Amino acid sequence: WLPLPLRALAVGAAVSLVLADTAWWPVAAAAGSLALGAAGRLGAAELALCAAASIQATGLATTNALALVASILLLYLGSGACTVWRPEDRWLTRRASE
Repeated sequence: WLPLPLRALAVGAAVSLVLADTAWWPVAAAAGSLALGAAGRLGAAELALCAAASIQATGLATTNALALVASILLLYLGSGACTVWRPEDRWLTRRASE
């Protein structure tokens, strides 16, 4: 159940990035994807890129650091049990040698 609080943390950090005058539409798209639980790893990857760009542009702050850490953990762990759509499971669980 760890990915569910991580998704909430990532969405909260993304909202604070939007409020801090970061380029809002990619961050908002990533937050929407994570909040709805649709393609969570894709949204986490997008949020990680936006957080890294924010760190490069404005320096390390609490909000962009939390967004980066939560999105990397979501990339590793997946979006959890309460997701609507997980398209990446088909590729991650497939065994190519068989």
